[in-house]
Amino acid sequence: MYKKHILALSGPSNSGKTTIIKKIHKKLLKRFEGHFEETDCLSKRATAEILRIIQIGEFKIGIVSKGDPMDRSDPTCLKNSLALLMEKGCHLIICACRTSGKTVGYITDCKPEYTPIFYEKEKEPTELMKDKWEEVATELFDKTISFYKEFVEENNKN
Repeated sequence: MYKKHILALSGPSNSGKTTIIKKIHKKLLKRFEGHFEETDCLSKRATAEILRIIQIGEFKIGIVSKGDPMDRSDPTCLKNSLALLMEKGCHLIICACRTSGKTVGYITDCKPEYTPIFYEKEKEPTELMKDKWEEVATELFDKTISFYKEFVEENNKN
C-alpha cells in the first residue's frame, strides 16, 4: 500500500522557500500538461502564497507555500492548510516550514498517516540564490515524480 508523505522545505525567513515551492508547482504543471486537474484552495484575495491540489489520475499532490505559523484562525496558516490537504486525500503534500518551532510541529503531528521528509534550505548569498533555488526545486520535483511513479506502480498491482 502506498505510504503518504509530506515533503517539507525548511529554512529561515526570506531564504527562498516560497519561490522554490512555486517553481516546483510550475514544473508539475509543465510535466503533466493536459493530464491533470488543479484546484485553488485559496479565495481570490491578493496573496503571493499558493495552496493548490494537483490531481494526476488518482494521485493528489497538495502544495502550500506559506510556512509561517501565523494566526490559527487564518485559513492560510500552515496547520489549517495541512488539515485541508489531508482531508482532501492528498497522497503527497509539499510545503514550506521554519527550521524549528510550531510549523515543524504541525508537520510531525501528521504522523502516522503521513511520513514527513524535511529538506533544510540554507540562506544563500544574494548572488547564488537563483541558481540554488532552481537546484533545490529540481531535486524536490524529482522526488515528487518518484512518489508519483511509486503510487502508479502500487495501483497497477491491485
